[in-house]
Amino acid sequence: MSCIPGVRRPDDLSPGNKNTYIGIIYRHPSGNTENSLELIEKKVYAVMSISMPDIFLAGDFNTDLFKHTDSKCKALRSLYNQLGLTQLIKEATRVAENSQTLIDHISVLRPELYADIGISDHSLNICCSQKAKGTQ
Repeated sequence: MSCIPGVRRPDDLSPGNKNTYIGIIYRHPSGNTENSLELIEKKVYAVMSISMPDIFLAGDFNTDLFKHTDSKCKALRSLYNQLGLTQLIKEATRVAENSQTLIDHISVLRPELYADIGISDHSLNICCSQKAKGTQ
């Protein structure tokens, strides 16, 4: 799993010049889910202890959020809830001939700042930040 915490996006994308921390995540399909979730939790809490920024986590988690009864799905949803994150992607991100899965996620602390969420087949997720009213 790769996680790049503490990366701020350019000021022109940050409504009201608030800090936004971006975590890019990849968990190999055979990677340890529990260890990955612990690392994410640790990194997010470290960022929150410094300030209360917007948090943007995106990537290939290889955990299918359509499998509501799966233990990996439950653990990831529980972590999102515990951290106050909203998972923005609601459609399948990996479409094969006989299956559709939601394994690529974008989760944020302040969902009201994001719009125009795009889906592709396991290639690219897109999410545009909305500028706060009254900012340039």
